[in-house]
Amino acid sequence: MKDVTRTINYEGLTAKQLGQIPEDQKKQTVEFTRTVKYDLVTGKIVPGSESPWTPSSGQFTGFTPKQFEGLIADKDVPNEDITADSKDSSITITYKAIPQQGQQVIHYVDTDDNNRLIGTQTLKGTEGSKVDFIPDIPANYEPSDKLPDKITIADGTPIISLKHKTTSNEKTKDVTRTITIVKPDGSKEVIKQIVTFTRTATFDEVTGKITYSDWKFDKSNAADPAKSQWDAYDVPTIAGYTPSQAAVAAKAVEVTTADEAITITYTQDEVVPPIPKPDESDKPQPKPTPEPDNNPELPSKPSTDETEVHVHSKDKIKSGPAVIKGYQNENAPLYEDMVTPSQAADRTNRVSPQGTEAEHNSATPTPKAANNQLAKREAKKNNLPQTGEQHTSVGIIGLLAMVLGFFGLTDHKKKKDE
Repeated sequence: MKDVTRTINYEGLTAKQLGQIPEDQKKQTVEFTRTVKYDLVTGKIVPGSESPWTPSSGQFTGFTPKQFEGLIADKDVPNEDITADSKDSSITITYKAIPQQGQQVIHYVDTDDNNRLIGTQTLKGTEGSKVDFIPDIPANYEPSDKLPDKITIADGTPIISLKHKTTSNEKTKDVTRTITIVKPDGSKEVIKQIVTFTRTATFDEVTGKITYSDWKFDKSNAADPAKSQWDAYDVPTIAGYTPSQAAVAAKAVEVTTADEAITITYTQDEVVPPIPKPDESDKPQPKPTPEPDNNPELPSKPSTDETEVHVHSKDKIKSGPAVIKGYQNENAPLYEDMVTPSQAADRTNRVSPQGTEAEHNSATPTPKAANNQLAKREAKKNNLPQTGEQHTSVGIIGLLAMVLGFFGLTDHKKKKDE
């Protein structure tokens, strides 16, 4: 004979409750039998004398554990087939309190407004159980953190943190320096130097307000795009013209820098005529060296025939200058005391006796020695071409002076008689 046993253990029950469970639900046994022969001498089973086990198979019968108020077993005890060769076994049944229906209230708070309560959501289910969570988020909000997929129905208040939905746009600002080159022909060349700044404009869909971030440098079209500056600019040169400024200096640019406009114009340079090189014909010619006179004439004494004639400026010569046949005096004055451009020659028209000077209001007296020398030279020049006769300038001048004096005395006498 052989017994195969299954023991059913119970947890979660009080001793009183455990006492209410039937014994066959605490322990199950199946008995197997067979016949054998023993050797009475040796006391051992005679080999090959065993009969088959009866029954050939057995079964532990399954059942539903006893129900207790407020408790529920976690499982049923199943049927189990066994043989005489099966080993003893055990199974544990756990009783738990029957869950109560409950609800879970979820709070939604605004983290952008000091965790202000902005909404609630209620979930229903068995206490202690986990239920699927489908959030009911208020309009224009979004979760601050990742939301759970399930929520347990339990004591306490779950809190879901939300933040305002926002819409962001990037704003740009260009700070520009415009350099306009006005060329002499009227054409223009425009150079634009640009520095770009950016900031973010954020629209709050809950409050409707717009907030702006600080401006920050973005880029420039400078030689180094990473620099917030306008590069220096060298004004192009044009032959024959001077620009209003030769260069435009580099300048650091901030977002508060105002746009600038610079106009470059050109002024025509003053044309300086070239200085001509001196021509050979323009060089001053050297004065000829006078040849020495190998036959100098000694000054002669003045002629005793000279007559002193006094001519006053008030005695006008009405008939003009006297003309002597064979001689011309183109520069003869109308009045005796007039000085003409050829005064050096005309002064020979005045004759003074030896040791005296002719009266004249504006001329310097000529010394007698000079007069004699001049008379000698004039006499030498005035040789008649064929006769060889001489006419001295002194004689002619004396005759002319007498004629002029005659007319002057006549006019003076007439005025006196009147």
